[in-house]
Amino acid sequence: MLLAVESWGYLLSGAVKRNFVDPEFLFGFFSFLPRWSGNGMYWHFAAQGILALMIALGLFYRASAALFCVGFTYVFLLDEALYLNHFYLICLMSFLLNINARTVFDPRFTPMCSLH
Repeated sequence: MLLAVESWGYLLSGAVKRNFVDPEFLFGFFSFLPRWSGNGMYWHFAAQGILALMIALGLFYRASAALFCVGFTYVFLLDEALYLNHFYLICLMSFLLNINARTVFDPRFTPMCSLH
């Protein structure tokens, strides 16, 4: 839930526009990593919040965890100037979320997993 609040907080506070849309240049970890054009960054953060909520609810857990990991790591690698070691930890932990897929709350959507 906190990751959903964090993602949507970036949208509501204007941090997406200030940190990712407006700057002409980003100090990225990789120079070949492009930013989304147009409203893409806004959609990215909105989707990230939805994926975090889906992880919290256990809906499509493995797919949600994998997509969240890729999305959060993408944002993390976009700008080295915004580096926080907490975000690095979130990248690592979201990668490990797929290991915990046996404890999803809605096995109807992921029949390979059970609560037993």
